[in-house]
Amino acid sequence: MFSRKSGIDYFNSGVQRQQKGDITGAIADYTKAISVDKRLIMAYENRGMLYQTNEQYDRALADYTQAILIDANSAIAHYNRANVYTIQGKFTEAIEDLTVAIRLKPQDSDSWCNRAIAYYRNGHMENALSDLERTLQLNSSDVVAYFTRAEIEYKQQRFDAAILDIDTALRIQPEFVAAYFLRGILYINKHDYLRGTADLRHVVQLQPNHKLAHSMLQTIADESIQNDTSASLDADAYVARGIQKAMRGHIDDAIADFSEAIKLDPQLIEAYANRGKVRKNAGDLKGAIADMTKAVQLSPASAIMYYNRGTCYAQLQHYEQAISDYDKAIQLDSTYTASFFNRANSRKVTGDLSGAIADFTIALELQPDFAPAYFNRAGTYAEQGKFDAAIADYKKASYFNSDYATAANGAIDKFQKQNK
Repeated sequence: MFSRKSGIDYFNSGVQRQQKGDITGAIADYTKAISVDKRLIMAYENRGMLYQTNEQYDRALADYTQAILIDANSAIAHYNRANVYTIQGKFTEAIEDLTVAIRLKPQDSDSWCNRAIAYYRNGHMENALSDLERTLQLNSSDVVAYFTRAEIEYKQQRFDAAILDIDTALRIQPEFVAAYFLRGILYINKHDYLRGTADLRHVVQLQPNHKLAHSMLQTIADESIQNDTSASLDADAYVARGIQKAMRGHIDDAIADFSEAIKLDPQLIEAYANRGKVRKNAGDLKGAIADMTKAVQLSPASAIMYYNRGTCYAQLQHYEQAISDYDKAIQLDSTYTASFFNRANSRKVTGDLSGAIADFTIALELQPDFAPAYFNRAGTYAEQGKFDAAIADYKKASYFNSDYATAANGAIDKFQKQNK
């Protein structure tokens, strides 16, 4: 007598197909397993991982979410959903899921490391460093943890510490291309062009098509190239050299390199974008806007180009133009916290208090621990006479960043005295 297959039967068949590399067949079997047993969490988890491998991220998220609905204590479902959120740039959601995964499996170093990466990409460097420290306590051979910590140390200009971490990573994984490249950049920032050149050449040996390594070798392999005006450089090389000069504070030289790149390739977006940033930092806001406008024309689908130009308009107190650029940036990328935050500030200045509060609120939904948004929303509530809401926000601003404590407490004291 024929017996109908159970959900577990289909699940086991899916596992066998998956082990043989038959992804399509495995997905089909996991789907059948779910149709028979809609609470078979392992089928959702495995199918989600295969969807993730196939870059079908929305389907993967749906499966991981369903697994969590079945069992909220599934560490693997929270962990895997966090990885998809990170891929999609939804770092706040990733952090939330990884926090649950860590609570469920506190000895899992991968969860600590991945949360560190999410914190880092979300701009929370100290939280990231704390998680990386815990990662390495649990697994002293975690190459990704050493590399990520080196990236943070590089951004903090702690070059020696970063080099030590890269050295450790390379002892563990000698063919780690990104590590050689980063160490090369670190040495160059220390003006150690000999070691920097050696690392960049090793990158090219391991990965011959590494375009940026080739450009860096051509431009900053040694000090002679930095000063040799007769060197034959292409547009990309001038951009690479300009970025390095800007990082060292050589503003005029950096602008000259970006300008030379534009002469060679008038359509090179990176040259306009980087020259615009340098001009903005140097106080040449009109020049920055001109460059950023050209960048917008060349890359009209880039949210960051509109955002950068908007910040320049705001600094010039051209708030309506700033708001227009933030509108476009948000239309192109509705997950970028800074666009909502800066549009809120411009709306507040122009008297649109309700619009400002709405934007501050969205910014906080995207980044719940963003102290500046709480602080500025508090001030906006105060202008509306909503003092209880203002006090609550001032307290949150102080909680998430103690630098706001003095100003926040002063404002709270003032409101409380007024209400006596």
